[in-house]
Amino acid sequence: MPDQAATDFSDLLGRLLVHRLDTGALVAKHVHPTTVNCLEFSPDGALLATGWEDARVHVHSADGWERRHELAHDLPVWAMAFAPDSGTLAVGTNRGAVTLWALHGS
Repeated sequence: MPDQAATDFSDLLGRLLVHRLDTGALVAKHVHPTTVNCLEFSPDGALLATGWEDARVHVHSADGWERRHELAHDLPVWAMAFAPDSGTLAVGTNRGAVTLWALHGS
């Protein structure tokens, strides 16, 4: 996780808020039409992945919070983990399926 960032779920309506740990200031707000089920920072702190009830994964840069990737699944996303090199994201669904996504160019 980046040194000065934290995450806070504000509600079940698809709002994800990212705050600085040292000041509490809001640095990013992501809104999506469904509930966020999980999130994961990459080991190098450069990316934040969010998994959503509508079977989508958004991968954002942690320095400017721009969306780098949007990945689509067939089932709601309930778990995620980055590889140690931050180049691959494992995504698990609510039925136990796991998909590996290469994040080259991130």
